[in-house]
Amino acid sequence: MSNEWIKTNWYCIRHAVVAKHTHKGTFYGSQDVDCTPCNDLSKWNANNLPNEDNILITSKLKRTIQTANAIKEAGAILPEQIEIPEFNEQCFGVWENKPFKDVYKETDEVFWFAPAHTVIEQGESFMNLYGRTAHRMHQLTHKYAGKNIISVTHGGTIRAMIAFAMDLAMDNALNITIDNQSITLLEHFHKKESKEKGKWRVRFINKLPIESLDI
Repeated sequence: MSNEWIKTNWYCIRHAVVAKHTHKGTFYGSQDVDCTPCNDLSKWNANNLPNEDNILITSKLKRTIQTANAIKEAGAILPEQIEIPEFNEQCFGVWENKPFKDVYKETDEVFWFAPAHTVIEQGESFMNLYGRTAHRMHQLTHKYAGKNIISVTHGGTIRAMIAFAMDLAMDNALNITIDNQSITLLEHFHKKESKEKGKWRVRFINKLPIESLDI
């Protein structure tokens, strides 16, 4: 029927902790660094994902692929990943490897990193990240309509995905916390034969087992 609604689910998972940068509190956005998946969280991820009609998407950076592999090993039924370079983390340019506290002193910014329009020298702005992420998310939502898209990417990428789904102002999107190995579920609805872009619903953001929350 032409008025049949199709629902496409985006399960957005942030990659596991990158210990050497997290412990030092430094920027590592575009660097291809290793992560350290938590076995308990990988199992929790696996137990909170659907078991059929799954599409697995990662960025090109290996920490997302390592996290996806750990979730598979923990029991998730997932196909081979499709690597999407547009879903790479924001490139922080000259900020890469710098401590957060030093950058905050230099920029005197009150936002999580910087206002969304700020183009970092030799890097990009959050708006740049949003543009490439939203474009590919729109394409993939229609390509895999009716499927469960398991997207293992990055904190910035997931903020951009939420901003796209909710039509948020870019600076407001930076206020959203996305923890390592958390799950965010975005649902897209569109009519089967309609040319309209459809509607989004946010089921939950930054879901983790309660014992993992840093309260």
